[in-house]
Amino acid sequence: MGKKTPLCLCLLIVGFLILSCQDESPKDTAAVNLPYISSFSPAEGKAGKTTVNISGGNYGVSAEEITVKFEGIAAKINAVSETGIEVIVPENAKSGRISLISNNNISFSTKDFTVIETPEPKIKKFDPGFGSVGTEVTVYGKNFGSTLEENLVKFNGIEATVTEITDGGLKVIVPGGDVHGPITVRVEEVTGTSSYYFGNELSFSGFEPAESYAGHTITLNGSNFLSSVPISIYFNDLKASIQGITDTQIEVEVPLNVMDGPITLSSPRQSIVSDKDFLVIPPPTISQMDPLEGPIGTKVTITGTDFDLGVISVTFNGVEAEVTSSSDEQIEVTVPNEATTGLIEVSVGGQIIQSGDNEFEVIVP
Repeated sequence: MGKKTPLCLCLLIVGFLILSCQDESPKDTAAVNLPYISSFSPAEGKAGKTTVNISGGNYGVSAEEITVKFEGIAAKINAVSETGIEVIVPENAKSGRISLISNNNISFSTKDFTVIETPEPKIKKFDPGFGSVGTEVTVYGKNFGSTLEENLVKFNGIEATVTEITDGGLKVIVPGGDVHGPITVRVEEVTGTSSYYFGNELSFSGFEPAESYAGHTITLNGSNFLSSVPISIYFNDLKASIQGITDTQIEVEVPLNVMDGPITLSSPRQSIVSDKDFLVIPPPTISQMDPLEGPIGTKVTITGTDFDLGVISVTFNGVEAEVTSSSDEQIEVTVPNEATTGLIEVSVGGQIIQSGDNEFEVIVP
């Protein structure tokens, strides 16, 4: 009996080994048959445009059984073979790994696919800046499409015909309709917009009054001002501040240190110089004050020139006084309460002059 026991044990062990090998064989086969990605080409492309060929194995023959994703976004599958898959990079895809899902199994590419993003078209300028239907306009800028069909150009939302691609620009024909507004260029769903408007021809007929002084507001007359913004106004080389604008008028403040000379109206499309010079009115002057001292309530006569150019106000060392009468050459005022010794300041129509070295001395009782 003792000699037969080892033989039985050996037979049992061999049986277990055979059964174990039979159980594990299907698992190894399944592992070998999992789909995988060995490479893909090209390595970069545009979302919604580029076709990518994925190489690997164990793909089967049905596109319904396989899902391909670019950084988590599912792609459209064009064709599947045992060793290759053809897909289109999905819209809104981002750079990253490509994943392949089949029968609840997932594998990844070892390298990232790079999504090339279309840069925004940049419009630097266009010439001419205005025109009627049929006018040829050159739009200058960068990041435009390389073919006519890739560039969608619009004038104020109205599609225009692109006729030629030049070095750094597009030649387009002004369409019919209300084209006053921005020009846009669209390339592969990305749109660039001009910083100023395409519009009508600007005109500048004159200004009034014909002569004035710094700080005063004058009116420029013309047409198509609103369709030409942004607009700048210059008195000689001094830039002026625009106070208000309509399509036919611009109110502008005469700048400091202004001198006789033309007024220039400038927009991105045009620059027009007035046919007449703007004349500067000399500021009023103070030549004498009588008396130069006195208590509160004293009547003071200020003598000078050009006191009739506008509204008059007088201050004694910053305290406003009552003006009792005025003419072209004289102003009569009363020394105000709370006045102190200091300079007398006269404002005529916004132009301010001072008594210079002549201070008025307030005598305290």
